[in-house]
Amino acid sequence: MKYLILLISLFAVTSVSASDDYSQKFGPNKTLKSTGIVETVLLDKIDDSFKYSYTYNKYNDILSMLKEQTNLAEPLPLNRQSYTYNSRNHLAEWLYEVYETGKWVNRMKRESNYDKAGNMINKTTYEWTDSDWEMTIKYSNSYDNDRNILTHLYQTFQNGSLSSGSNRIYTYNSSGGVLTTTQQNWTGTGYENNNKTTNLYQRDSLLYSTTTADWVKKRWENTFRTTHSYSLAGDVLTTVNSKWVDRVMKYLSRYTYTYNKFRNLLTRTSEVFITDWRNSSLQTYTYNANHDVLSLIIQTWADSKWENTSKYAYIYDEFGDKLSTTKLTWDDRSWENEEKRTYKHNRDFYLIEAHFEAWNGSRWTDENGMLNFVDSEGTGFGYTGYKIEIIYKGETTVEETEYTHRLQVYPNPGMDVLYVKSENMHGNISIYNSSGEAINCSGNITLSNDQFKIDVSSLTSGVYILMYQTVAGTQTSAFVISK
Repeated sequence: MKYLILLISLFAVTSVSASDDYSQKFGPNKTLKSTGIVETVLLDKIDDSFKYSYTYNKYNDILSMLKEQTNLAEPLPLNRQSYTYNSRNHLAEWLYEVYETGKWVNRMKRESNYDKAGNMINKTTYEWTDSDWEMTIKYSNSYDNDRNILTHLYQTFQNGSLSSGSNRIYTYNSSGGVLTTTQQNWTGTGYENNNKTTNLYQRDSLLYSTTTADWVKKRWENTFRTTHSYSLAGDVLTTVNSKWVDRVMKYLSRYTYTYNKFRNLLTRTSEVFITDWRNSSLQTYTYNANHDVLSLIIQTWADSKWENTSKYAYIYDEFGDKLSTTKLTWDDRSWENEEKRTYKHNRDFYLIEAHFEAWNGSRWTDENGMLNFVDSEGTGFGYTGYKIEIIYKGETTVEETEYTHRLQVYPNPGMDVLYVKSENMHGNISIYNSSGEAINCSGNITLSNDQFKIDVSSLTSGVYILMYQTVAGTQTSAFVISK
C-alpha cells in the first residue's frame, strides 16, 4: 500500500530528527482522493536537479515511480520502480530498473505472498545477474489465530545457497502482550540461540520491565533491563535503564516525564547514574489548542544549572498543516537562527512545496539539506536539496467526511508514549517502520479515558506509520520518534 511503499523506495530517505518531521493533516471535515500522476521536482545547490514522477491507481496505491535528471538539454531517465498488487490490494511485486545505454535494465525485485487473513507469509528479494533473477534475501513469517506473529525468519543467499540468517520466535500472554522474543542466528548447520528479551507487565497490559539476555556457554546471561513506572491514568512517569554487572543490575540512566491536563508530554528529564543520579538533559514542550507541538527546547546540565542548547519552533495554518519548522541554537545570551524548513499547500490541502534554508548571520539563504516529510496518507519522502516542488496532474477531489472519525496521534514528535484518539474507538492499531516492516506493539497498547495509549519507548528515532483499522475503513498517520 502507498503508505508503506515510498518509505523504502526513495533511496535518499534517512532517519528523521525532531527538526525534520512533517506530518500533513487535512481540514476537520475533509478527506482527499487523487488518481493519476504526481511529479516531484528536486532543486539542488550543487549541480544536479531531478524530477520524480508517480502514478497511482483508483485506490491511491502507487503504481510507478520515474526518476529523471532535468538540468540537461533533454530530461535523462535514471531509474524507475513499478508496483503490482494482488486481488486483495496487497503489494505482490516491486520492480526496480535503471536506464543504461538507451534501454531499461533490471536491477532488483521483491515478491510478497499472503495468507487468507492478509498476513504476509514471505517476502523475497531478487537481484538481476546477466540474464536471470537470483534470490538474495527472504523473509518468512508465521502467525497464530489472533494474527500475532510467532516466527520471523530472515535469510540471505549467495549463488543460490544460504549464507546467513536469523530467526525470531515470539510468545504472548493472554492479553496479546509479547512475553519473550528469542533471536537465533544461522551457524552454517542450524539455528543457535543468540539473544532474548523478556517482558513483564502490570495491570495486565502496562509494560513494567524488559530484560535482555545473551546466550553464553549454553545458558542465558542477563545484559540490560529497562523498567517503567506509571500514573493512575497509565502515563509513563519514569523509565530506568540498567546494565548487568557482576551478577547484579546496576543503574545506567533514568528518564522522568511530566504531562499537562490533556496528557500531552510537557517535560522529559534525562539523568545518568555515577555514584548517584545526576542531571543530563531536559526537553520541554509547548502545545496549541489542537495538541500540535509549538516548541521544543533542549537543555543540558552544566555547572549546577540547566543551559540552553537548541530549540525547535513550529508554525501551523488554521487546518493544522505545518507551515514551518525552525531550528535555533543558544549563543550565550540569546537564541540564534540555524536552519528552517517551510511548506506550502494547495487549496485541496496537498503539499506542493518544501524549502530548506540556512541562516548566514543576517538572512535566510538557500542551502542543501534533508527535506523529510510525510503526507496525509502516510507516504514518506526524503530528499537532499534546497527545494522540492510537487505537481499534481491527475484528478484531485476533496470529499466531505464525518469529523467524528478524524484520527488524532499526539504528541508528534514523540519519544516514549503516544496517544491515539478517534470517536470510533473500536479498531485495531498497527505500526510500521521506515522499511515497511510491522512493529509488534500489541502488548504496549492500553485503552483508557477514551483514547489509546502506546508505549513506544523501545522505538529508535525516525519516521513511523500508524494504521488504524475499523469497520468503517482504514486511516493512517505518520509520527516521528525523537530521542
